[in-house]
Amino acid sequence: MRKLAIVFGAALLLVGGALPFPAAAAGEKIGYVDLTRALNEIDEGKQVKKKLKREFDKKQKELDGKQNEVKAAKEEFDNLPPMVSEDVRRQKAQELQRQLYDLQILYANLQTKLTEKEAELTKPIFEKMELILNKIGKEQGYTLILEKSKSSILYAPPHMDLTNEMIRRFNKLRTPKKKGK
Repeated sequence: MRKLAIVFGAALLLVGGALPFPAAAAGEKIGYVDLTRALNEIDEGKQVKKKLKREFDKKQKELDGKQNEVKAAKEEFDNLPPMVSEDVRRQKAQELQRQLYDLQILYANLQTKLTEKEAELTKPIFEKMELILNKIGKEQGYTLILEKSKSSILYAPPHMDLTNEMIRRFNKLRTPKKKGK
């Protein structure tokens, strides 16, 4: 009889383990947050965005200057008189190739610097967001909070979206409290 009870119990465990996820997780509370939207809407994120825009504009001006130099060199090469020797033509072509290569390197370097600057400036913001989301999760009994992106969450009901709450709390951290309140 005892052996039959053990086999029956094991069978129940196997069947119970085969239940679909939603039934097994009926007591779980799940939320999500759109960190990209939050970064664009929080006050500190807007300041970072302005700073990055200024940095981008400065680097774009440098890149535009170099591009104009290359365009001028290309026009000069294209307008070489037919009687110019092949050696001079080859030398000008090599110089133009070098300038194009330098332009590509400059572009890649500037792009890398901007990416690094963005990561440097946004890292502390994302760290604060994580702390806020941990607090929301603990206070409101969330089992899981996911990040919404185009490839991760395709659909979720709006009541699961914690983005507005996180933005509100983040901006509240930055707002100086008035005396007398």
